[in-house]
Amino acid sequence: MTEFPSKEMFLNLLKSRKIKLSKEDFDQSYLSFINFRKNYKEMLNDDFKDFEPRQRIFDLSDE
Repeated sequence: MTEFPSKEMFLNLLKSRKIKLSKEDFDQSYLSFINFRKNYKEMLNDDFKDFEPRQRIFDLSDE
């Protein structure tokens, strides 16, 4: 099994949702899908133990 879905699998996924694309749109969509999957996989592998969310500072001077 490949790391990412094949074009045939992606095409079947689109067909199951009744999505029809031109050849050019399909190729672009497939590349976007593969890039998304790759980025998502990398995010899941990141270590977030030292993650600190940004502080949001709201300007209350107008109130």
